[in-house]
Amino acid sequence: MKHELVITDIRLKIKAGGNMKAICTIIVNDLLAINDIRVIENRDRQLLVAMPSKKMHNGSFKDMANPVNPEARRIIEEAVLGEYNKQIALNEDLFKLIG
Repeated sequence: MKHELVITDIRLKIKAGGNMKAICTIIVNDLLAINDIRVIENRDRQLLVAMPSKKMHNGSFKDMANPVNPEARRIIEEAVLGEYNKQIALNEDLFKLIG
């Protein structure tokens, strides 16, 4: 049985400073929330989507949730980065109005 992955809601909070640009929660198919997804800027100033992970006692990290195939990853990345870019554009427009 094959199911379609649909991101039905995104709650994203922009972060100031540092390489972590935002943190968000996505709702999948109105059924499941995935918390602590991060938007990260790498050294080349590219935006990446980092799925939630937990730091282990030995200092390594363990994924708490992750896409199981490239198509699922693409859907999540496009939704999260799309919302991030939308909010950044709205903030820039707001600053122009009040600035």
